Amino acid sequence: MPQKDSQSAIRHLAPAWQGDIVAAAEFEHAVSLWNVATGEKVSEFETVMDYGGRRLALSQSKSACLAAAYHIYGLACYNTPAGDLRWERKELKKVQRIVVTPDEEFACCCFATGPCQVVDIATGETAYSVRGLAYIWFHPQNKYRLYQSRSYKLTVVHQDDTKAFSIAPASKLLDAAFNEKYLAITQMGADVLVFDLSSGERLALHKQPTGQHVLRLSGMPDTDDFFGVQWSYQKAGLKRLIRFSPNTAEHEVICDIGTASEAEFCYGGRTLLTSDGDVVDCKTGRIERKIQFPTKSVP
Repeated sequence: MPQKDSQSAIRHLAPAWQGDIVAAAEFEHAVSLWNVATGEKVSEFETVMDYGGRRLALSQSKSACLAAAYHIYGLACYNTPAGDLRWERKELKKVQRIVVTPDEEFACCCFATGPCQVVDIATGETAYSVRGLAYIWFHPQNKYRLYQSRSYKLTVVHQDDTKAFSIAPASKLLDAAFNEKYLAITQMGADVLVFDLSSGERLALHKQPTGQHVLRLSGMPDTDDFFGVQWSYQKAGLKRLIRFSPNTAEHEVICDIGTASEAEFCYGGRTLLTSDGDVVDCKTGRIERKIQFPTKSVP
């Protein structure tokens, strides 16, 4: 953990679907690439990214880092690891979220207004658009997608965009994750729900303690399990890594991860990386290594 008189300066983490590189950023513009397997810094470069939303994404297979700004600069793609500009789309303003497809060929750009645009990472050209879409989550093999509309309606669709089933959320969605057979969703101030993808049936409700909810979700490859980052938002901001199953309403606490401001799952859900630099094995809760992210002084 950082010393008492300092804390991690990292406020954005963006792992790739494939590979061991993660993009990190402090506040805006400057982005650094890190090797999660070794803990080493790969490179650092300037981008158009500004703070807010989820405006940083990585495609390791296409050697690309995508960044966006809400005003003026729009969307840009940088070659990695060097960081030189590949293309830019200044007209694509008010980007709120960038989501890379599992094959890492396309970036789905969701906006404050207007349709979601699916952009070819290689060329920067828009392949197609989806109206009214606020966010999208992908099945690891892209067999299913979860669409969230701006009215917070949730729809699970097949790979060909035909509807599989709908979900009526109790509150705003915080995150969602697929594994081979199931979908899990977490809601603000509410519980984690697990659904069977083949039938749309709700299988389990993982009730969260009062004053806690799950911020991040991930499926664990080759199992039916899910992992989550549970946050005590009413008490000191403590976070824990938990594991839960579609077949039970109980969850298991794997380990405490402290008060790191950000935490993202890497390696397809096998490890958790925190903004404090801890690389945690999800199955054991053991810290595998420490990445020396930059820190800042605390008054």
